[in-house]
Amino acid sequence: MAVGWVDLGLSAAVPGRPLLVTSSRMGHLLAALAYGCRVLWFEDATGGDGVFRQLVLVRIIEPTSKLNSGRVLEEAA
Repeated sequence: MAVGWVDLGLSAAVPGRPLLVTSSRMGHLLAALAYGCRVLWFEDATGGDGVFRQLVLVRIIEPTSKLNSGRVLEEAA
């Protein structure tokens, strides 16, 4: 099975090289992950369930309990 690149439309991206980190605010990471989900059509696969999307993204940012997800989401905003 061949593995290929997914073009996320990031103008600063150079194939094979890491992205430059310009901020450490979690909100930027949350926004980038949400954009990736839209590009990969995950929102269509979940029927547009925003709560599910937020729970998944928060658990990617900081693997924690579901009860703690609210805290992480608040810190990322």
